[in-house]
Amino acid sequence: MEEKETVREPYRMVLEGGQAELVEKKSRFIANVRPVESEAEAVAFIDEMKKKLEGIDFDVIAGAESRGFIFGMPIAYNLQKASVTVCTT
Repeated sequence: MEEKETVREPYRMVLEGGQAELVEKKSRFIANVRPVESEAEAVAFIDEMKKKLEGIDFDVIAGAESRGFIFGMPIAYNLQKASVTVCTT
């Protein structure tokens, strides 16, 4: 059997946290990113985002790629909001 050559994309990782905001027409988009190295750090980030979003009127949480799903889904679930995973290809 012939082996196929695999071309890999450079691996990218978050080195430090950040936040950005974009207002388009009447919609407000807020992005938060932070590196986590343990389950405890991930849970703390999810809890922080839930607290930050409580009381804010919004319709959906969009998470980019698999990490967006992992972090966005529990936040949306606990706030009883819709969640969508967005692919960036």
